[in-house]
Amino acid sequence: EGSFEFWFFFVIHLLVFGVSHCYRRFDVDEFKEHEKTFGLDWHSVNVISGITTFFEVFYANQCYARYLFLYKKANNAFTGVHDLCLYLRMFVGDTERGYSRLCARYVILAIMLHLNQVRGRDPEADLEEFSALGYLQDLELSTLRKLPPDYRPGLVLTWFAAVSEQAFHHSGSTAKVLRPFHQKMVQLHNNLKDITDTMKLPVPFQYFHLLCTMVIMNLLLWASMMGMTNSFYSPFIYFCSSFIFVGMMELSSAMADPFGDDEVDFPVDDWIRRCAGLVVEVTERDYPGGQEMMDTIALGEERIDLSVIRNLSFMQDPQHHHDAKPEAPTTMPKPVPFPLYPVYREDSSLSSLSQGETRGLLVRILGRGPLQRGNDHHPDLPPPRAPRPERGCPL
Repeated sequence: EGSFEFWFFFVIHLLVFGVSHCYRRFDVDEFKEHEKTFGLDWHSVNVISGITTFFEVFYANQCYARYLFLYKKANNAFTGVHDLCLYLRMFVGDTERGYSRLCARYVILAIMLHLNQVRGRDPEADLEEFSALGYLQDLELSTLRKLPPDYRPGLVLTWFAAVSEQAFHHSGSTAKVLRPFHQKMVQLHNNLKDITDTMKLPVPFQYFHLLCTMVIMNLLLWASMMGMTNSFYSPFIYFCSSFIFVGMMELSSAMADPFGDDEVDFPVDDWIRRCAGLVVEVTERDYPGGQEMMDTIALGEERIDLSVIRNLSFMQDPQHHHDAKPEAPTTMPKPVPFPLYPVYREDSSLSSLSQGETRGLLVRILGRGPLQRGNDHHPDLPPPRAPRPERGCPL
């Protein structure tokens, strides 16, 4: 599916190109007069082309940064849903399985209501569908209908908080367990709020339409100038240039609102489906064989053998070992003696140093300190200086 603007300006370019070549072929003198009247200087066109390119690149950069920000927040929201349900399963367990199921239903309902509202779906139709499928009870449905659509996801998260608090209370969890759970719940609420706030702040209307006007003027000038050139490569060059300009505008507009139906938009339906499936597995799935089988396997579990991992099929692939780092040695190598200070002798041998020469060498390296005792020093070195007498007070 092509853009109407792209093909419209390309047809204009072809018309100008065909008319100019017909005039140039049949009446050269008249064409030169028209070229002087209607022609433009490329230096004048380069000014608006440079300004348009700068503002379009800036717009595309801002839209891409917005796209990455929304992706990060949406990913963190789905990760937070999974973390909350996993936390409930760990510390609530099977004793209060009903509370865990109710929490899972509420948190999935909250994120679905929020994302459907961001995508512009009908909130009343969504409530009717949830109620028809049994995902909402009559009392919950009547309570949500009394509120504006913006408040409904927050109210469902409040229900989730109340039910989770009761679940932890009945399971006997301490405050240390509740603190990280509350932090994750607040993070989920903040991620959803950031998505809503970002989507409510689009690119300024004046900036976008001013940029569109600049692109239209630039494409129109290119269609005229390239069409009047005496080269058969002009249509191809104009096709590529206008394709890049119009394509960048459409791609940037699609990235500015990724919760739609464009090709670059987020697969929200797939994310919700996978998140719901993972939450159900975490909440409902028990250990294979139950507690007795878990105890039996744990008692008979042997030590982990790394040779089993090394003998796996993909570990034996030579492509995986092409850039592999060499394994560290199991034993430490013996240290190699290295002189602390270079000694230059005619025989270049350190083994021929006497005891005095060795002590003198250490004195030269480390200074006169605890190693020097009395007047025992190297004969080649000057004797140590006597300490200065203490001077009395001149007064």
